[in-house]
Amino acid sequence: MDKKSLCAKISLDLHTKITEEKDQSGLTLNDYMEQLITQYYQWKEGKPMTDQNTKTMAIQISAELMDQLKAHLKATGQSQKAFIIGLIEEALRKGADPQEPPAEQPEEQPQDTEARA
Repeated sequence: MDKKSLCAKISLDLHTKITEEKDQSGLTLNDYMEQLITQYYQWKEGKPMTDQNTKTMAIQISAELMDQLKAHLKATGQSQKAFIIGLIEEALRKGADPQEPPAEQPEEQPQDTEARA
């Protein structure tokens, strides 16, 4: 397949994000960018990304917790994705280790369901 270069100026923040994700992928910049652009057009055209066995996870957290997370990620140099995946993998390893009991979860407080006067 013939290949041609593509060059564009992008914001420093976007460059940093792309570089972090590329480094985590283990791909060369050429391969990573080709994969990223290909996935974008597959998504845009409504085609399933059959070469990726991935699922999206989304959660809502408080603004204060998000600010704390961003500060932590900046201090450690981790991406949000790498941090969350690391937490999940660590929890699964601990849960799979019969020698190490799973972390205790706080008990949910029953909510007052009585109508207020």
